[in-house]
Order: sequence, then structure tokens, then C-alpha cells
Amino acid sequence: MGSAKAFTHYDRQWSQLDVDFIVGGYRHTRGAVESKPTFLSDLLRVAERLTDDVDFARVDFIDDNGLLRVGEITNYPTAGNFDFSPADFAAWFGKDWLPNYRSVRSS
Repeated sequence: MGSAKAFTHYDRQWSQLDVDFIVGGYRHTRGAVESKPTFLSDLLRVAERLTDDVDFARVDFIDDNGLLRVGEITNYPTAGNFDFSPADFAAWFGKDWLPNYRSVRSS
């Protein structure tokens, strides 16, 4: 049997958030607190630049011996099928999310 995934959420200052990730009704454990990356400001700057024109994206990075690499960019983590605990974290998480839906004309 494989090991369960751990999801640990941090704020922009790298403080661990007191929130659990629930996918398919299963509450995932939080991982161990990782040390703050020395290049956190670079991570944030690159993520903001890559996602400047989208309303939401998760950007995953890989530390390749000090070389920053983008691993994945996704608009819908776990296909958007997840919850947070406590539930009010979702409201905080999405409070600044103001989707800008553009109308599409059919031809």
C-alpha cells in the first residue's frame, strides 16, 4: 500500500497555515514544516509573472540543486474537487478571486 499524500499550505511569509486539504472526503495530513526557501521572493515573483493574466493558478516549483524550475501550473488542482478544513478557510482563500469571464460569441 502506498503512502498518503501530505498537503502543507503556507502564506507568503512562509508561515504554515492551520488548514487541512480534503479530497474525495479524505482528509490529507499536513507534511512536516519545511524550511523557508532562500529564494522565496524569486518563487513569488516568477509565479506572479507566469499567472498575471489568469484568475487562479497553482504553480509548483522544483529546486534542482539551487536552480529554480517550474514543475506544473494548474488552474484546477485535483480537478477542483476538494474542500478545506476548517470550511471558512475557503472563503478566506477565495476572497480576492474575482473571475473575469469574457463573453464568447458563437460563429
